Amino acid sequence: MLALILVTTALIFLAFWQRSNFLMIVCGMIAIGFGVYWISQNTGFIYVMEGTAAAALGFYMIIDTAVEMIRR
Repeated sequence: MLALILVTTALIFLAFWQRSNFLMIVCGMIAIGFGVYWISQNTGFIYVMEGTAAAALGFYMIIDTAVEMIRR
């Protein structure tokens, strides 16, 4: 489980650092998937909040990339 968290965090960091549209969309989908997985596996309040935050970050990454691509 720790490896999944570390890989997801590293990919998100890399996506924000490189500002690559492709990487932002892929990492956004990974973050949404991780958030859904985290909520489905753990039912405690803290885990649901963590999963919601991860999914929200994923949605932010995808929407931010889409807006940036439209502006160009």
